[in-house]
Amino acid sequence: FKLMAKFQQAMPAEPKISSEKRLEVAALGRVLLINRLGGVGDILCARLIFEDLKRMPNIGDTAFAVPRRYLPVIEDHPYIDCKIAVEDLENVTDYVISKDITEVCDKLERWTRGNINQNRADIYADSIGLKLKNHNGHLSFTDREMEFAKVFMRQLGKGKKVGIAPFTSHASKDLGKQLARDLVFWCRRRKAMPLVFHDEKISIEEAEVVSGLPLRQWMAVVSLLDAVVTASTAMFWVAQLTRRPTVVIAGYEDARVFGKYHPDLAIVQRCARGERKLIARQEKEIEKFNGDWSHCPCWSAQRCAFRKWREYPLFCLDSIRIDEVVKPLARILRRRKAKGVNFG
Repeated sequence: FKLMAKFQQAMPAEPKISSEKRLEVAALGRVLLINRLGGVGDILCARLIFEDLKRMPNIGDTAFAVPRRYLPVIEDHPYIDCKIAVEDLENVTDYVISKDITEVCDKLERWTRGNINQNRADIYADSIGLKLKNHNGHLSFTDREMEFAKVFMRQLGKGKKVGIAPFTSHASKDLGKQLARDLVFWCRRRKAMPLVFHDEKISIEEAEVVSGLPLRQWMAVVSLLDAVVTASTAMFWVAQLTRRPTVVIAGYEDARVFGKYHPDLAIVQRCARGERKLIARQEKEIEKFNGDWSHCPCWSAQRCAFRKWREYPLFCLDSIRIDEVVKPLARILRRRKAKGVNFG
């Protein structure tokens, strides 16, 4: 917190103008957007706004500041002129407009109590008065990165490769370990290679665990998968930007909203039938489940109507059955050839 306070003090004060006027002023000079914390998913999502931003008449240089360890996530973007580490922001002073977008989406989702139909990319854009016409992330890889990914895949042998990301940066979004194991076994029985992606070394029987790859190499490997099954937003966004067929398993967030622009997406989640009913509840209050998921998705693990706070997996995620996941996955694998993947 002290470090963040230092950054905030070092940054020049933002001009006191309405969001509708931000781009009018920005057209006079350079624009800096800031994500102070990450993670990878939010930074990848923010990539979608820079094409439209850069194409505004008379706009100056565009810059994006992210934590240093995440700079590889944006280094290839053709419409971000300057990639800056937030650790160096105290030396940055020559931007007409600077906007911290770190908590823009979280705040809006909390304030609206989940009654929102805007994709996060559109929320980021609205925060600076921009309406997106395109939703292109422009994720690309060097020849060297793609050669690494191809060699990595060849070493795994023949057969279709399914990337699985069952665990996330927060336990409230994790799948149950049994569901992850069942998914791995299902892939093996159908002679597909299940690759479980995680930040750390984990042990899942019969799975090929992929961990420890640098960010660029990890994303390049994902770009060659035949299919992705994910609960992780980071993996989801890499799959979207590389156009990988994806099965997303969502809990308290609404995949119909955050997956709005994914070109090849199947959704597994719990949703209310008819009008959804949000409730204000105390931590000790647990509503008896009546079978219709009337409060789902709630957009907040703390507001789960059917489980105590910190009981994970959440009730919605814990209820998902393996057949619900593999049904759309089987359709994806049937329509894809075992050799070669069209990327782009």
